[in-house]
Amino acid sequence: MRFSLYFTLAHNRLPTELRRSIISFIKNALTEANDGRYFTSFFQNTINKCYTFSVVLDKPVFSSECITIEKPRMKVSFSATDESNGLGRIFLNCLIKQKHKTYPLALQNQMTLDRIQLEREQKVVSDQVLVRTSPGGGLVVRNHDRNTNKDSYYCCDDADFVTELERSLSDQLDRAGFKDTAITVTVAEAKKVIVSHFGLKLPVTVGYFILSGNRFTLQYLLDAGIGSRRSQGFGKIDKVQV
Repeated sequence: MRFSLYFTLAHNRLPTELRRSIISFIKNALTEANDGRYFTSFFQNTINKCYTFSVVLDKPVFSSECITIEKPRMKVSFSATDESNGLGRIFLNCLIKQKHKTYPLALQNQMTLDRIQLEREQKVVSDQVLVRTSPGGGLVVRNHDRNTNKDSYYCCDDADFVTELERSLSDQLDRAGFKDTAITVTVAEAKKVIVSHFGLKLPVTVGYFILSGNRFTLQYLLDAGIGSRRSQGFGKIDKVQV
């Protein structure tokens, strides 16, 4: 399931860690809907979150203090699995209840949800699909060492990037209930960007990739997003029509 939220803003200056604000908005929406009964379905321990989002801004200019945009508006595009568990529909209904409400942001700004638009579904019909990272997004590849409790991050400049991404996708599919699945990744075109996120400087990859594997698992990845920190605004991908 794919849909976009359209916001108006009080002014054109936004916090540099804008994803943190969107996560806060999501948590608030889930808390307010149905007495918070759905909150644990999305935020509980290390539950496998089957959704992702990207934030699209109007001609953003980034500085160390803020993000300046040309017009005070913003689009947040979501993608979520839905067919098997109805998660995307629940998520959407909770967000609908936030329409026309204002939500505070840093820098004395605020955002108001004006419109929600369902997007056309993107279907995988073969065992190979060309995808790109969604505008305003990017791909995070993380390897967490449980023994040291430390994270290592990989981007397209690293020799182990593809190996680590394929490992990450295999782990993601295993947690989602897909067993004995193999996903092969080919980098078609990619570049590295650095993103500020919860006090970290994350190496993020944006670009085009070819994913090969069972079409049902590819469909899941297209809907749920790929890589790490998907529910924090990374990993959303779009199918490229060729």
